[in-house]
Amino acid sequence: MAHDYLMLSTKDSRANVPIEVSREADLRFISQNQQLEGFSGEITEAMRQHKPNMEEIKAVSKRFGAQIPQDVPLPRRGTF
Repeated sequence: MAHDYLMLSTKDSRANVPIEVSREADLRFISQNQQLEGFSGEITEAMRQHKPNMEEIKAVSKRFGAQIPQDVPLPRRGTF
């Protein structure tokens, strides 16, 4: 979601992209997209508290032969 821009940008075009994106910003983005699709856009407390099990997602992805990006720490602001 909010971190996908690192994979979709070049080194030169990242200069104006914010690096620090909060989970709240991600949830707001999801809510607004749901509203565009005609849904309520309500983010429940259960959704707000959900933390996906990334190890399980990686294991299932490998089982189906999907590409899995390497764990690379996000660069800090101003370190491009």
